[in-house]
Order: sequence, then C-alpha cells, then structure tokens
Amino acid sequence: MALEKITVLTVTNNDKVNHLVRKINAVASDVVVLEVKEPVDILHSEANVRLLKFYAERTGKQLYYQTALSEVAQFLTAQGLDEYKPLVEEPVATVDSEEKLPRFRPRLRHLFWIPALIAVAGFFVLYAPEPTKIILVPEKERYAVRFQFNVADLETVPVTTEFTIVEELPSSGRNIRGVTAAQGSVVLINDSAQTIQVPKGTIVTTSGGTRFTTLETVKVPARKTEYFYEIPVGLKAGQAEVKVQAVEKGKAGNVVAGRITQIEGLASLKVTNPEPTFGGDDQSLPVVSEADLTSLRERLEEQVAGQVFEQLQLVAGSDYQLLEPNLAWDFVELNFSQTPGQEAGILRGTAVVQASGQALSMSFLQNRLASLVKEEVDKNGKKLYSNPEIVEFAQESDGLVVCQVQAVVTPVFSEADLVNKVVGRSTQEAVAELRSVQGVKDVRIAGDAARLPSRKSLILLQVTTEPETVLTNGL
Repeated sequence: MALEKITVLTVTNNDKVNHLVRKINAVASDVVVLEVKEPVDILHSEANVRLLKFYAERTGKQLYYQTALSEVAQFLTAQGLDEYKPLVEEPVATVDSEEKLPRFRPRLRHLFWIPALIAVAGFFVLYAPEPTKIILVPEKERYAVRFQFNVADLETVPVTTEFTIVEELPSSGRNIRGVTAAQGSVVLINDSAQTIQVPKGTIVTTSGGTRFTTLETVKVPARKTEYFYEIPVGLKAGQAEVKVQAVEKGKAGNVVAGRITQIEGLASLKVTNPEPTFGGDDQSLPVVSEADLTSLRERLEEQVAGQVFEQLQLVAGSDYQLLEPNLAWDFVELNFSQTPGQEAGILRGTAVVQASGQALSMSFLQNRLASLVKEEVDKNGKKLYSNPEIVEFAQESDGLVVCQVQAVVTPVFSEADLVNKVVGRSTQEAVAELRSVQGVKDVRIAGDAARLPSRKSLILLQVTTEPETVLTNGL
C-alpha cells in the first residue's frame, strides 16, 4: 500500500490564522499536520480552529494535529481534530546491488501543470469567502468571597532578627548645690578681766547648726569699769567685731540677725550677729533617679513592641506576610548611660533586641486562593477575568487566617449555541438576539453585510473583553 504524502506545519506564537490558512491552501499534499511544540494563542480559540478546518476541507485536505502538550491535545480533540498517527511502513523488498531502481525523469508535459496548480491555489486564497466575525463583549462583575485557613495548613517559614534601639528620658531628680557662701559680721563679747585673742578660722554657729568661720584674727578687750565723776557706776564687757563667712555654700547660710549665738573653743566669749548674713545662693541640678530607670525601660519596651513587626517583616521580604500572634522578643543587652544619683540632664538607654516569628508564604496563599476562587466561580457558571486580589487579611489569636478576596468575572457562553441562534438571520436581528442574552454587554459584527451566512462554518464568534484589539488584529 502506498504511503500518503503529508505536510507538517509547525505552529508558533508568531503565526496568525490567515497565515495558516494560506499555508494549508498552498501545500500540495492531501494530509496537513499542525505540529504544536508550545502553547500558542491562536489555537486556544474554538473559532480559529473551526476556521482552519473549514479551509482545509474546502481544498480537499485532511487536517490533523501532533503535540506532546496534554491540554492542547484535549482542546483540539474537543474541536473535532484528530491526532496524527503515522502508519507503519510496509516492508521493502531487498534489491540486488547490481540492479538499479528506476528513477523519475521529468518530462516537458509535466511543466504545463505547474501554472495550473498555482492558479487554482491562488483562486482559493483570493476568492474564498471570508467568514463573518462576531465579537461578543460580556459584562464584567465584581465577585467577592471569604476564606478561612488554619495556619498549620499553610506554608510558613521561621524568621529571626537582631536590632538595636536607643531611647532618651529627661532626669526627674534634683540635686541642690550651693554656689556662693553667705557673708556677714559678728560681735564677740568678752565679760572676763583679760583680753582674749580670737584666731582667724574660729567657728561660730547658729542654734540650728549653720556654721560660719571668722575671716581674720581679732582681740576682744577685757571688761572695764565705768565711772561717773570718778565714781564707779558699773562694768562694761569688751567687744570686737569680725567678719565671717558660711562654711557651706548655699542659701542656708543666709540667716537673720541674732541667730549666730555660739562660738567653738572659747566658752568665755559670747557672740551674736547684729545684721543678717547675705549672699548665699544655690543651684538646682538634675539627677538620675530609680524611677527614671524604670520609666526608660518601659519606654524601650514600648518602642520594641512597635518596631518588632516591622523589623521581622523586613527580614521576611515582600513575598511573605508576618504572623503577628507568633511574635516573640527579648532584650539581649540593656545599658543605661547613668546610674541613680548621678547628675545628668538626659538619661539614655540602649537595648539590643532579639526577635523571632513565623512568616506566611504569600505566593503559596495566592495560588491556594486562586484555585479555590476558580472552583467557586466555576460552580456559579462564571469565568475569571482577573486574578483574585486579597483585599482584607486578618490573623486570629486561635491560629486562623481570614482572607477577603475579590476578582472580576464574566459569564460563560456556549459559542456553538449562540451561532445557532443567529445563523442565516439579518445583521440587525442577530445583534438584537445576542444582546438579549443575559450577561452580554455589547455585540459587534465585522463588515457591512446585511445578513449572516446560512452556514455555521462561515460564522466565527469570539467572546472577548477587548473588542478593539480583536477587530484590529483579526480573530
């Protein structure tokens, strides 16, 4: 049995339907095999496949496909194309080495057939009726659905990080320090019969313990007898005035008159200050307290609690979502710039924090959601127009993740049923009929024919949300 002559056409994404039609019409063999090595857009349309079958049958050719892609094979088989399976060649008889096989020798009469064949092929390509193209634009609607997952059923990865934070706090304690010493003068009173010398540096005090030191050495004369016309009328104690200065700086040395009443080491003398002492002044300096350390630690903890999620999320990356209920952290190191009692206006704390948590793979979640949404959409007789988008993501304390998902969907139509509704009808009637179908937004018919063909194979209907692109590039 003679083997059939076949032509194999390799289909790529660069091919257009009209290009393939011309190639099929131009080949001389009776069998044409469409070889598909990769997914191609033009063979994903029922209308395109019907168009190729139509032109192949009209020129008396058998159209097959050949592919290793299971999805492509299923689709083409569903459209009525058969898979090409080459026949096993019949055994060839052994020919003696001296015997020569007859060779084909072209004759002049064969050349006369070439122009005829070219003319016939050109006629079919140029004058074959073009199928009427109907573009159906479906209505788009927003589809929302809510899903709930257990974290244990999702893909998660551990995340750890270490970071440093610094916080400052004004010191709340106060330390009063004297900056200048009070000064004044005292009167030393001697009621004895002998002169008493008071050395520089002698201490005089108030009853409350405020101490002053004399600034110079002074002699206090003894008491003397007073006479009136050489008649003794009484005794008068000896007095001497001397300048003093407070031993401790500060306002505590500013005492009122008469408060300095005691003198150390000289019991026979009395002392008093006839005028107030003055000039003592204090300075208030900030000092760190125990309460400051406690407050600063609390501030550091608050700052860590506010940053730990962000720090871990940076490590996890944009492809992962950190799960808040699983966060943990601790201070690895905590240092303060001062200790309680030290003078300082600002207390600074530095903490090294170690944090850990779990991050959810968003690509895994997106794929899971896409599969679930597609199932839900298919159950409702719809078709996904856009990828599902997570509009709300919530984490529950009991280990559950809740996702609110939205997607744009379009209705699903049977192209064959719609073609049956309009075959042979006027263009105006066809448009009205198709627009009455639920879920149809718009209908466009290419060309200016008043009536649609009476053969279904000459009507190509395509559902698309981008009619301008289809009409510009062709079906």
